[in-house]
Order: sequence, then structure tokens, then C-alpha cells
Amino acid sequence: MRRREGDMLEVDVDDDLDSIRVLSESQTYRAVGLSDRTWERLKAIGDVPPKTRLSEGRVGYRVSDIKAWLDRRREGSGEAA
Repeated sequence: MRRREGDMLEVDVDDDLDSIRVLSESQTYRAVGLSDRTWERLKAIGDVPPKTRLSEGRVGYRVSDIKAWLDRRREGSGEAA
């Protein structure tokens, strides 16, 4: 979101960061209300948001990808759940 302050336009940094913010795996399954066992089951069948590799030993899930994954799972959206 852009807002005018004086003669300059500023970008709302929080809006931009939300699109790239990354959660750990445990933060992700807790944020969507799943148990670790259910998350592992979904992961085994490939039904989780895409992972983002942050470093050699660290993987996370982007908030924007989590939101898109949840939207695809919404019942009554016209898509198979």
C-alpha cells in the first residue's frame, strides 16, 4: 500500500514483508491449526505449501504460499478439496 507523505510516496513495508515472510515448519502447522502428525501425513502425500530453502539446513514456508494453499483447500470454492 502506498501513502503520500509530503511530496514523497512511501511503500508500506509491512505489506511488502508479509508477502515474503517465512515461517518454520512447526510455526506453519500450528498457524493453520494442524497437529504435527497430521502435517506429516499431508507432507507424505505432497499436500502442503511449497517449501522455501533459506540456507543449507533451514527450510521454511512463505506466508503468501500458506495463504494460497489454504485458499485452494476452502470448501465450496468450486475446486476439489
